[in-house]
Order: sequence, then C-alpha cells, then structure tokens
Amino acid sequence: MELMYFNKNQILLFTIKKYSYRTSETKLMNDNEMLYKNITDISYEIMIYITEYLMGVATRKMRGITLNHNEGFLDINVYFDSVLTEEEEDEMLHIDTYLLSKGYPKLYNRKGEVILNIDNVGLILISIPSDIDISDKKDNLGWIYLRKEY
Repeated sequence: MELMYFNKNQILLFTIKKYSYRTSETKLMNDNEMLYKNITDISYEIMIYITEYLMGVATRKMRGITLNHNEGFLDINVYFDSVLTEEEEDEMLHIDTYLLSKGYPKLYNRKGEVILNIDNVGLILISIPSDIDISDKKDNLGWIYLRKEY
C-alpha cells in the first residue's frame, strides 16, 4: 500500500509504503507488561538483527529506523529523505524477512529468555524530505537509528 501526502500547492511532501506479513495464525500470549518490562532488551536484540542486515544495504537516503509493537504486531518504520529507487526498495523489503528468521515467533535475549512474542511484522518505508523534522516519530520501542541532520 502506498500513501502520498501533498501540500495545498500539490507538491509531494512525503510518501509512505507499507508492507505487512502475517507470520502465524496462532495467537501467542503477548501483553504490554512483557513489552515494557523488557523494552531495553527488545530494542537491543532487534537493533543487532537489523544492523547485521543493513551492512552494505543502507543508503545515504536513510534518516532513521524506529520500532512499534502493539498486541503482537511489530512495525519497522524506516525513514528516508527521498523516494527509493526500485533496487533500494527491493533490498529494504528483506529487513522484515531477516528479522523473522531471527526472532519469530519469539524474540529471545542473550540469556535465552523469551522477551517478546511476535505474530506479525510490518515494514513501513516512509519518505520525508530532510527539511522536515522526524525526531518526534519515535514509537514505543524507540529509535534503532536516527541520522544527525545538518
């Protein structure tokens, strides 16, 4: 799904592309208590997996990555300063697949304890020009990456 946002002069402000993948029909026990109790470990483990994948894939266009988890749904929001080429977009589409191979259906910490149940993963590619501040876009699992803007 692609959403485009224009200003009153019909100038494209930003676009959002959303990809959603259903990983299981089985509902796992997952509640906010687990999320907030383990928020640091969750962010750390997901950051490790995403960083591993982005080696050699990330481009200068990438402004930030933030995560949101709600009732089993994990959204990976990736912000860019301009629309991606088809090749760049294809490479980004594998972030969630890579994360699923590492953390589905349960994300474990380094001690081997379950810290998060994941039913679905959604990848959202968002293009917002660098002159528009995105620092307030932090979701409930926080920023994994945030580029310094000059």
